[in-house]
Formats: sequence, structure tokens, C-alpha cells
Amino acid sequence: MVDVTGGLADPVTRRAYDADTLQLVFSTNKGAAAICAAMLHQRRQLDYDAPVAEYWPEFAAAGKGEMTVGWMMSHPGEVVRRITGRRIGEFLRAEIAAPFDLGFWIGLPEEQEDRVAPLVSKPPDPAAAVRVRAFMASTWN
Repeated sequence: MVDVTGGLADPVTRRAYDADTLQLVFSTNKGAAAICAAMLHQRRQLDYDAPVAEYWPEFAAAGKGEMTVGWMMSHPGEVVRRITGRRIGEFLRAEIAAPFDLGFWIGLPEEQEDRVAPLVSKPPDPAAAVRVRAFMASTWN
């Protein structure tokens, strides 16, 4: 685990970035969804070699009936819902995030929104840009 707390979570309000700050993560949701699918596979509720339509009959439309779960693993959220009756975010929260006390959601509850650091398109000042570039260079060399 890396402690990445420090600086400003919100440069407009000057709110400090602390251990309670949430950060948007975008594509890492695919890894979290894959973990959910892997848990269902481990429980023998999901077979990677089975057609997706076995769990989600409507998926077979437009000639997709032979596509297997393994082929579509980059986006397994609907299959998780079809097996468990819970959306991927609900399954992730109940089965992984809450038991391990992780501040991770797919579909953030409204009451958590004030913890999120907004996206900033560029560092707030040129000196910060220099520090960010130096930090990045030091981590990749």
C-alpha cells in the first residue's frame, strides 16, 4: 500500500487531500469487475467457457449466441447481475469493498460525493507542473 495523501484535493476550495479523500479511477473498474466475475467462477456459479446467453438470454440477439463469457471478460458487469441479481457495484461493495474496508465503489453513493477529489486538467501553477514531471521521471527511471 502506498500513502498518496498530501496536497490539495480541491484547488478551488483549498480542501486538503487526506486519508478520507476518494479519487476517480475510471478503467480500473474493469479489474474490479473481473474480480467479481472470478469470485462467481470460484463459487461455480459462472463458467468462462459457457455462452454469455446462458446467463443473459437477450445477449444472443444479432448473432452473438455463441460468444462465451471468457470472450467478454473486459465488461462482465451484466453477467454478474444476471447471476446474483445485484448490479456490479452492489456485488463489489458487499463482497469485496465493505469486508476489506476499501473506499471503492462502482456507482458512488450520493452521501460519499463530498469525499471525491475533483479532476483537475492541469496542475494549478507552473511550479507544480515541474514538480509533477520530476516526480514522474523519478518513478519511471
